[in-house]
Amino acid sequence: MYPALATEIDLSRKCVLGIMDFRYAPYALGDTFTWLTNLQVVAHSRGGMPIEIVLVTLPEKPASPMQRHINSYSYVQILENLLPAFLTCPSLRNIRVFENRKKLSHRLLGAVLARTASWPSLTAHFRGNLDYYTHTKINAFYAEYKTLPRLRAPFGFHSETEIFRTKYLAGRIPIIINIRQRALTNDPQALLRDSAADAWYKFLTTARSRWPSAFFVIAGGFNEWERRFAALPNVIIPRMFGFGLGHELTLLFKGTPFFGSSSGFSAAATFSNTPYTITNFEHRAAKFVGMPVGTERYPFALEHQWLSWKPETEQVLLDLFDRLWEATDDNRKDTKVR
Repeated sequence: MYPALATEIDLSRKCVLGIMDFRYAPYALGDTFTWLTNLQVVAHSRGGMPIEIVLVTLPEKPASPMQRHINSYSYVQILENLLPAFLTCPSLRNIRVFENRKKLSHRLLGAVLARTASWPSLTAHFRGNLDYYTHTKINAFYAEYKTLPRLRAPFGFHSETEIFRTKYLAGRIPIIINIRQRALTNDPQALLRDSAADAWYKFLTTARSRWPSAFFVIAGGFNEWERRFAALPNVIIPRMFGFGLGHELTLLFKGTPFFGSSSGFSAAATFSNTPYTITNFEHRAAKFVGMPVGTERYPFALEHQWLSWKPETEQVLLDLFDRLWEATDDNRKDTKVR
């Protein structure tokens, strides 16, 4: 046996393997967090084994048919922008990126020979069949164990995030918001899920006087928010100051409440310990997350984590945020008591 293959077999016996193959899986923030939680469920079902993530980005086929705009010239930047999301897995041992088919085959052969547990299963992977969006396995794990392995702040961003917090958020109470606006991007899919930008703008304008200590941190890339939001005095946008996804996720997973539409960032909040209210939850998604339309919480949600299925209007947002603000205030009081 080749020494390299023997090494792959040995490594495979000591971990659970996560395979994200972008030939059939999407480059998508929300789906990444759901995939990671499914992967953690597999690892915890096997005694909490460490996780190795394999990311497959072959230049000759860098993306699936659902993302035809991604090509051999752009996929590296897209993966680089998404990479901090994979660092939110607490059980992560390492990440390996494969851009060569033969090297990938070598890695997977080692896993096959070692009979390594994986997500997706090796059989499903070879068929190009990945459940990256439903909560089927997640809900089943929670129903059996009454707990869920949560995601955490990504590795490597704490110090810079604290600089941002000290310099820009001192004396204010930050709230992370994300306003889904896929129509503004180069991948305008599922536009029915987009948020009502006017409703959010009016909400933020009213919030300035109603909650003067609240400071709203808009998360997301430059092509994901309208420029008028940047002029609001109670809004700050980290990307405008050189910060990125890793810093936004660090704020969120360190406990900064999330208030925003059903999107990639809302999926991060979903699998966190952070208080949140997710707005404009898509009715069609009910069957994928395993609960009836109108259900206020995920089965595994914590006390201050809510869903809203109503279309966004200024008044709806004000009412929803009022409850989240009270919960946030309760958490601050509890912290002071301790």
